[in-house]
Amino acid sequence: MPPSPPPPRTSAPATSPSADASDAAPPLAAARAPARAAAAPAPARAERADKVRNRARIVAAATQAFAETGTATQMDDVAARAGVAVGTLYRHFATKDALMTAIVEPTKRTLLDLLRQAAAREDVEPFDALADVLVRHTELLRQDRAAKAALLGGGEAVWAGLADVVADCDATFALLVERAQAAGAVRRDVGAGDVWRAACGVVAVMDEGDAWRRHLTIVLDGIAARGGPAPARP
Repeated sequence: MPPSPPPPRTSAPATSPSADASDAAPPLAAARAPARAAAAPAPARAERADKVRNRARIVAAATQAFAETGTATQMDDVAARAGVAVGTLYRHFATKDALMTAIVEPTKRTLLDLLRQAAAREDVEPFDALADVLVRHTELLRQDRAAKAALLGGGEAVWAGLADVVADCDATFALLVERAQAAGAVRRDVGAGDVWRAACGVVAVMDEGDAWRRHLTIVLDGIAARGGPAPARP
């Protein structure tokens, strides 16, 4: 019996170019997906950067305006100076008090640094440390007329946004006064609030000259204990 012929060869079914492209598409899409996902936040970053720039422009414009016209400054004027819409201004600062907080915050934080440095010093007499803070703070406000206007003209709402800084300033200033009292250099019937208000009175009447130094000397003479160390002169 003759051998049976071998079975016919079967070839693999041909695939069309369109099928190949379809099969390759998922990996390619998967490879590109992360790039698209990483690029997605770019508009958000640009928007945040734009907000930061607008805020800085508003604060700079407000600082200039308050230095010129004090608390009579109008929000519309600030927006015009900053080159932003009034709506943009109010999105950053809902009230004039909030804007004043932003103006005075750097000065208040500088004061806190001065107070902490004075409290940490051990190489000077307590009264001299107290007097030095008052002199340096007054000089600071003499140079920053916008902060001076906000400091003297702002109400409780201005300080609400800086409650922690204000509380730290008050506590550290009270410590300096108490140390000077313990050293016999400051009258016992004078409180930290009395000293601070008297010093702010000097700031309120301060002009471009140096008369404030004489006025502050009068304040320091007034709080000095009789028979105590002679107060330092600004």
